[in-house]
Amino acid sequence: MYGSVLAHGNLVEWTVRHETGHAVDARIGWLERFSGEERFGGWRISGNTAGLRAVATAMLSQLDVGTTADGHDDLVATLTSMLDLPHYQPPHQDLASDLDWSLGLERRMTALSTWFPFLGPARAHELAEFIR
Repeated sequence: MYGSVLAHGNLVEWTVRHETGHAVDARIGWLERFSGEERFGGWRISGNTAGLRAVATAMLSQLDVGTTADGHDDLVATLTSMLDLPHYQPPHQDLASDLDWSLGLERRMTALSTWFPFLGPARAHELAEFIR
């Protein structure tokens, strides 16, 4: 999927160019100024609660979790909180027992299917895969 780490030649040279690019970006503000333009891929920054809510809503929509289900808004709010890991405040005790994001993801998605039955275990698993 990602190809060889040496596909671009010398790994050290590639890493230096890559990291230099981050420094140039920070210096000129490329990300803030240009990344949203269509010619550069139309990137959206979703690092705030409103942005993460939009991501959570889009993820559920992609999995055909309808917006009319009872509890949909609560599911979106819970998923938004889970995506906003630095500010994550678990709404249920089961979710609080394992805060290691990568190791506890499947368990939290399973817990979501318990708290929000319309999600179901299969979709909860798909959601975990989607997030990975």
